[in-house]
Amino acid sequence: MAGGFTGRQVEHDRGWSIYAWRPTDDPTAGPEYFTAGPAGTFQRKRFDTIEKARAFIGKQQPIERVKVEFEVSVPPGIAYTQDQLESWLRFSFGKTGSLSGSNPFMDKEPQIVSGTFWVG
Repeated sequence: MAGGFTGRQVEHDRGWSIYAWRPTDDPTAGPEYFTAGPAGTFQRKRFDTIEKARAFIGKQQPIERVKVEFEVSVPPGIAYTQDQLESWLRFSFGKTGSLSGSNPFMDKEPQIVSGTFWVG
């Protein structure tokens, strides 16, 4: 398959997600395989049926999420758009896997100034 695979989330349970994957070049094809893992991560295990993916998740501990808010200092003297700033922060804190080479923050590390944490 030259076109690769396209995945979409089909189930979510207690902080875990199941994705169904089909060939990208055939939008009418049914799922060829499934992956399961913690929601919002690329840490996934592959399964040949959705039942096996569900069984795997059923044996896992629920994933607890906490809310974290913090302030980050923006390096001075850089002209940027709101989208570039958001992309940089998402990339830096692991939310997305890539950052455009044209982003003015490409070679910068965000510095956390202060934070507040809620567990509940």
